[in-house]
Amino acid sequence: MSQPVISLRHVSMAFPQHNGDAFLALQDVSLDVDPGRFVSIVGPSGCGKSTTLSLIAGLLFPTDGEVWLEGRRVEDVQTSVGFMFQQDALFPWKTVLGNVMAGLLFRQVPRKEAQERALSWIRRVGLAGFEHHYPYQLSGGMRKRVSLAQTLVYDPDILLMDEPFSALDVQTRDLMENELLALWQELRKTVLFITHDLQEAIALSDEVVVMTAAPGRIKARYPIQLARPRNLLDIRTSPEFEAIYSHIWGDLREEVMASYARSQ
Repeated sequence: MSQPVISLRHVSMAFPQHNGDAFLALQDVSLDVDPGRFVSIVGPSGCGKSTTLSLIAGLLFPTDGEVWLEGRRVEDVQTSVGFMFQQDALFPWKTVLGNVMAGLLFRQVPRKEAQERALSWIRRVGLAGFEHHYPYQLSGGMRKRVSLAQTLVYDPDILLMDEPFSALDVQTRDLMENELLALWQELRKTVLFITHDLQEAIALSDEVVVMTAAPGRIKARYPIQLARPRNLLDIRTSPEFEAIYSHIWGDLREEVMASYARSQ
């Protein structure tokens, strides 16, 4: 058995509120993710999905429990992971090339090597010819491709992805999901992917984790036994996909309705 590269051990996370109370976002969450796996987390809004990624990256620290990454306890910001946010984090004053190079230069990679690696990744994500364009000159899908290159250029073993395609139109999102899956099948990074879209989670993943309404706990884990490689533009219409969706949606729907009822 391989050692998990991500391990949450009885993790709880509470946030102080203005009235002096604490909001419990996560409660007693334990989760192991093995190397090279693509795991998605789904759950209603406010169940702690994004908080989970921030804890793994060392941007937050748990109220209780421990987070381990590649055999080491997380006690500070983890610069070895790639973190792709819901909103792209591009520098508006830098070109595509400048944005993709930025992380390498921050890590003190020599400029010539940084430029060569950045140009290679710009080509791999389908942006050859746009190296000297600025973010405002790009479509939403192209900006996401820059963010993907920006995340992968320094070759992290672990990718944390927080609803990276949710702001895109349906057609562009389908294309970006296919691009991501093709890269993952080539590189076999460990991916922890947050999404509200159950179809997206099933189509991409080896496993889907369902979280409860806040406080977030792990309700169920579903292995996704669909053959790889997958064509995401076609897979959603298969009977196997529809059966898996129906099975998981039963659990997820209960939590979505519970979350909605509390909000009312």
